[in-house]
Amino acid sequence: MRYCKLCGSTENIQAHHIVSRKQQPALIKCKHNLVDLCANCHVLAPSAVHNNGFKELKKLRLEKQREYYKLFELESYSKEVIKELLDISQRDIDMLLKPVKNVAGFYEREDIIRACMGGKILIDIGDIL
Repeated sequence: MRYCKLCGSTENIQAHHIVSRKQQPALIKCKHNLVDLCANCHVLAPSAVHNNGFKELKKLRLEKQREYYKLFELESYSKEVIKELLDISQRDIDMLLKPVKNVAGFYEREDIIRACMGGKILIDIGDIL
């Protein structure tokens, strides 16, 4: 059953891109970049993530970044393995990794995660947020 990641509601659930489509178009169809939110937390409430919900959005992004660190636990990966882990098309993996440098066809963990996060690694300050 789908539920809102922020409030727990099960009504009027919508998919939200954690890293915006503009920031990382290669991950538009990637299930790892989506989170379920109710309409209220997504767009309707004044503090919704698409309105003024900076704190909530930052929490979602930091949580997603932590998940990427767990997903990519080795120091480097080939393009084929990254494609398989993210479950995205060849076109999307090429777009994602185009600006990322590789050494002998391998991409470093930190660079992969930075690309998935739209070019920015968030500073993880624990549970302060």
